[in-house]
Amino acid sequence: MSRHRTSHALAILGPELHNKLPETKVLLTPANGVNGKEHAVNGKGNAHASGSKVAEELLHSSPNGDAPNTKGLKDQQVLSLKDNLELFTSSINRLAARLQAGEDTISFDKDDDDTLDFVTAASNLRSVAYGIEEKTRWEVKEMAGNIIPAIATTNAIVSGLIVLQALHFLRKSYKRLKNVHIQLKPSVPLSSISLSPPNSLCGICRDTYTILACDPERTTLGDVVSGILGGVERDVSIYEDKRVLSDPDWDDNNERTLASLNVTKGKFLTIVDEDGELGTIAVALCDLPPNHPIDSLPCILPSPLPSPPRIVKPPPPAPPTPPRQTLKRRVPHDDDDEITEIEPNAKRVKISNGNTKIRPAETPLSSPSKRRKLEEDGLVLMESATDKLDDDVIEID
Repeated sequence: MSRHRTSHALAILGPELHNKLPETKVLLTPANGVNGKEHAVNGKGNAHASGSKVAEELLHSSPNGDAPNTKGLKDQQVLSLKDNLELFTSSINRLAARLQAGEDTISFDKDDDDTLDFVTAASNLRSVAYGIEEKTRWEVKEMAGNIIPAIATTNAIVSGLIVLQALHFLRKSYKRLKNVHIQLKPSVPLSSISLSPPNSLCGICRDTYTILACDPERTTLGDVVSGILGGVERDVSIYEDKRVLSDPDWDDNNERTLASLNVTKGKFLTIVDEDGELGTIAVALCDLPPNHPIDSLPCILPSPLPSPPRIVKPPPPAPPTPPRQTLKRRVPHDDDDEITEIEPNAKRVKISNGNTKIRPAETPLSSPSKRRKLEEDGLVLMESATDKLDDDVIEID
């Protein structure tokens, strides 16, 4: 749109609007250099709107409230070009009054009607200049309300760290990848650690992945297995997701095509070594290239062929150590029926000539339990050889 045509379009609304709002020229005028450049806007050489079309629309347009096909709430109605210009004028006047009242800056808020009206009108006027579909006030509120400026908070810090680690990943600098943690220590706000190596026992990391371009209508399951294994005979089982397609004792599906087994593009075939000596191979299926000859092989094997790692089996556990026998002897349990009597050592006494002689130890008294048992049996226990019975007759019941 030329500058002359823009002035003509704005003049239709009156000289007062044209003089007060020269900024509308910028909104209705496409960027410099667009005219004459191909594929600049909508793949065409010129901007969508021209000055004559804008002027004609301004002349024949009516406020949205008078439109016969107006439906829905007011905020959900698409404004005409004239309505957008009037809304733009009204919003600028309201914002200017707020600045004159003492506000230093006015920040956008989706719940602020003045700023929302300004954004709605300005975006729609700019959309008209480039032939972009206009939005209702409701749609603008939804779109602009989701734009939150990044501030120096934890979310912004984490976002920056993610971008830095993503750059290492895209450059394939895997050794420079780190786990970064945010700490509450003012002296050390960030801490990083290197990534752990892949776990050989992980159900995902231990698999060897490869891609096989093939025609499922002509490629058989046996062709895939023999081609991926390089012709080496091995006892393997073939899986597709949770389905068992083949195993060492059942190979009926080896002559069937992949399409007949419902194994098509985007699916995985898993080759599992039954002996458990080599890792699992996961084969992703994709289409053949467009220039692949029809009369050639129905599949293109990966080069080089996948080489699964050899599984290192853990050493067998050591046998349990037998319990060590103690060298201490167990103390015998005393029993009332079995009493062990230990005679005391003979005592040595001095005599008048200075020599010593051994005096026999006195017979220890028997235990009360032993005496009681003998008395119950009708026996009398004599303490010593000098003991005498009081009676010459002993009655035994």
